[in-house]
Formats: sequence, C-alpha cells, structure tokens
Amino acid sequence: MPTAPAFPSAPRPKAAAVIELEGRRRWDAGAGAAHAAAAPPKDILVLVDDMPSRIERIEIACRLARRFGAHLTALYPLGVPDLPPTAAEMPGFDPAGAADELYEDERAVAAGIGRLFEEMALHEHVSAEWRAEPGNAVAIATRAALHNNLAVLGQPDPDFTPLMAPQVRPEDIILAAGRPALVVPHSGHFATVGERVLIAWQPTREAARAVNDALPLLRGAAEVRIVMVDAPPPPAGAAVPAAEIAIHLARHGIDTTVECAVSGSRGGGGGGATILTRAAEHGSDLVVMGAYARARAQQIVLGDVTRGMLRHMTVPVFMSY
Repeated sequence: MPTAPAFPSAPRPKAAAVIELEGRRRWDAGAGAAHAAAAPPKDILVLVDDMPSRIERIEIACRLARRFGAHLTALYPLGVPDLPPTAAEMPGFDPAGAADELYEDERAVAAGIGRLFEEMALHEHVSAEWRAEPGNAVAIATRAALHNNLAVLGQPDPDFTPLMAPQVRPEDIILAAGRPALVVPHSGHFATVGERVLIAWQPTREAARAVNDALPLLRGAAEVRIVMVDAPPPPAGAAVPAAEIAIHLARHGIDTTVECAVSGSRGGGGGGATILTRAAEHGSDLVVMGAYARARAQQIVLGDVTRGMLRHMTVPVFMSY
C-alpha cells in the first residue's frame, strides 16, 4: 500500500491582518498571533455507489486525502434486493434465487468500482481501503462516518435509477453521524475544491461548527469570502455583521472579505438561491455552511436553506450539524 505524503507545514502566522468589512478596512494587531492550527483530517470516508458522479466524488476525496496525508476509506453499501410485487406470480419464481442473482450482479458492479478506486488512490499516492457491505445503506454509512474526520457524500440524482441500493440522502448521514461532510453535486467537474471559498455565515451553533471544522481547508484557500444573507441591521455602535467571525479567522491566519446580501424572500427560503448566486458571481469552488434542522411531529425536518442547498447545489458544499 502506498505511503501518504507528509502534510506540508502551515505558513508562518502574520503579525497583523487587514480585514475588509463592507468597504471599510480594519487593522487588528493581534490577528494571526494566535495561529492555533485546527487538526487536519486523518481519516476520510467517501460514500460510493453506481451513479456516474461517483468518479468525481472519488477524485475529490483522493485529492483531499493526499493534501492532508489522510487515510481514505471508500464504502459501497450493497442494497437489499427490492423485487417487484408481480414477480411472485411468475411461474417457477424462486425469491431466494432471484435475490442471490441480484446480489451477485451488484457485487460484480461493486468489485469493478473498487478496482477503479484502488487505481485512482494509487495514482494519488494515498493510503486507501475499499469496503463493500450489505445491509441498510444509511445505517452502514452512518456507522462508518462516526470513525472518520470527514465524509465525502454525493448529491442524489433524480434522473438516475440505481442498480439496487437506493441513493443515500446526504442529510441522513450529516444529521445522524454528527460529522462534517463534503457534499459533491451529481453533475459537473470540479478541478479545484477549496481555493475560493464562500462561507454562508449566520451567528448560530451550526455555522460556527462548520467554520471550525473547515479550518484546514480555509487555511489553504486563496480567497475566503463571508456572505451573510438577510442580516438584521446592527444596533448603533455595534460591529458590522460577521465582523467577529472575520476577526476570529484572521487570528488563524485567514484573510477574509465580508459582504451582506438580501434574499428578497420572506422566511429565509430564498437564502440558498442567494448563496449559490453569490458563489457563481465570485467563482467560488466551495461553500461552507451549517446544516439546520428542527423537530416536527417526531421527525427531523431540514431548514429551508439547507434543503434548498442540498437540492440545487452547483458547487461542493461543506456542511456540519
């Protein structure tokens, strides 16, 4: 098994930083002095299926594993056979035999994808392993994510019918495992991820955790832009919205630009579209945001912005809950 390259040393902290806030420039003498490095991920999980977008997902996961010197695990959940109701009426139908045949077909597909994954990991010189496990896909993926620093997941494709295992919704893993996740869109090629980052900031627990979890990525970015959608106007004499998180990141050696945006919709439902619009305008290749959910009638329901981002994302999204 190839040995992962050593993680490059972080740049020396700056003695001071200039933070751009709504066209104003603020000099903070202490910024960068407390350059306490967040630990880079050492175990990365990539969830694999038979969707065509699996290639892009694996490529991104391999690049991240090489960048951080992490061990990469690819997990392919083997689905439980779902036979059509009319199958039992067919003459000579054998349910057990039909299920075994379906399993055999999917195991063959998984084996082929596993060989491809191993070739890609070898090409990137990363430590890697392949796992194909039968059972409930969400339960298997959640259990595996618990033992990894980051899960690379795929956005479901409504136009794709999988061989057997149902497409796993990324929100199920994010909410159940409580681990940060990088969700890759089902369409598109992403040559870079994390060079030009947009942080969708709100002063909440979820957003704060997402920013903290993403620090290893943010530190290597060429541009980090903080966008606060529908921010309430600050009281007289108060700091510009998002100023505090910008100063916090500056003390980690991360320079940022802050801007506010208005979604123009009631209830915040248009926040996701506004974030994606700003990401496109600025050429962002990664969005960092908190995942929001609330309890309703004994169920966990996603927030409007989170649900909209997961359905309509156009760039990879880093989420924490």
